[in-house]
Amino acid sequence: MKKVFNFSILFLLFSVIIFSFQACVDQEFDEPPRDGGVTDYETNSTIAQLKAIHSGFDITQISDDIVIGGIVTADDASGNFYKELVMEDETGAIKLSLEFTDFNNEYPIGRQIWVNCKGLFMDFYQDSYEIGGSIDNEGRLVGIEENLVNDFVVKGPREQFLTPTVGKISDFGLGDVNRLITLENVELIDGETGVVFADAVNLSSVNRNLEDCFGSSILLRTSGFADFAGELTPELNGNLTGILGAWNGDLQMFIRDLNDVSTMTGDRCDGIIINPPPSGDCDVEEDFTGGTAFDPISETGWTNVAVVGNDTWIYRDFSDDFFAHMQSYQSPDPANEAWLVSPSIDLSTQKILNFETETAFWAHDGLTVWVSTDFSGNVETATWDQLNPTLAGSSNDNYERVPSGDVSLPVGGTGHVAFRYVGDAAANTSTYRVDNVFICKP
Repeated sequence: MKKVFNFSILFLLFSVIIFSFQACVDQEFDEPPRDGGVTDYETNSTIAQLKAIHSGFDITQISDDIVIGGIVTADDASGNFYKELVMEDETGAIKLSLEFTDFNNEYPIGRQIWVNCKGLFMDFYQDSYEIGGSIDNEGRLVGIEENLVNDFVVKGPREQFLTPTVGKISDFGLGDVNRLITLENVELIDGETGVVFADAVNLSSVNRNLEDCFGSSILLRTSGFADFAGELTPELNGNLTGILGAWNGDLQMFIRDLNDVSTMTGDRCDGIIINPPPSGDCDVEEDFTGGTAFDPISETGWTNVAVVGNDTWIYRDFSDDFFAHMQSYQSPDPANEAWLVSPSIDLSTQKILNFETETAFWAHDGLTVWVSTDFSGNVETATWDQLNPTLAGSSNDNYERVPSGDVSLPVGGTGHVAFRYVGDAAANTSTYRVDNVFICKP
């Protein structure tokens, strides 16, 4: 059973930091208009700020006058979303659980709404934040009852449609769950084109597999209750729009209706990757696909060593995308220092380093990046110079993919690049991931 936490004090402290320029809002709200909506309504929190206050994985009761606003990006009109709408502002997205159906007439996609959160409950389940009206006897979130919804939700103008965030599958992660996104150059894999989206006869949900032309894949999940469940999936390539979800660590896409796949009319790439490395001349091209999840990194030419403690960098994967992973959380050692050193690099000419990082459950800046021109197998006896790439940190969402930018390496001799993680099990427990390491000529 989940515990319920009241975060009144936490929110007050958080408000001092975030809203030091703005007086705290402490007011009674008039009953929202039942028809037509209002043109504006005062908020005192963004969706991202509300989510940041949530405590761990337990349901939290909201006891402060917190007001968020956003645009409805998913409703129950097609049946692919049930008793939940999704709203998004400029900082993120969140689900609103409702204990009634056919609400799309009042809260359709494109409608501005505001939510008076005081008295509601917030849960974090399967990497998704959700607001509801109560909890049941088993500690599960229950939606807002229909006779109470006007006490909490204020209707604004209609047809305020949000522009989706556009990118490749690899551009999105768990930090983007519930956002409205458009995936570029995607197609259903062979064997899953021209078949029904879901089982409309037995009313069963079905997962289909999408892949893009950049080497990544994602699940497309459709409810058997969706009014398009019996329609056939696209056979060609194009852009697909929908709400990003997750289940057991796997990303999923949920379309709202068939308009979200209407542009999938282009030529298929059938697994041929169309994005080459930064240049055709690279010393290192590493995506860490050569191992098994939870095994130590052992790619050819790479050195993976623990200097403090026994934990080293390991393989992990998410939606079939492998990466190097290191953390101190729940480590059996009181402290950790782990180095992951690249194969040798010819630095007789200019080389550029590019890679991507993610962090989760951030507690400290535990990752740094270094270069050496005298490394011969022992990281403690080599001379290292610290590099200054862009790294995932405290300002990023959990598992948000952050590009390093172009990092120029020193010219002269032979070199190695190293990713160094330092942490401890007591407090400095941040999780870090490294992926898609390229060291190439510019």
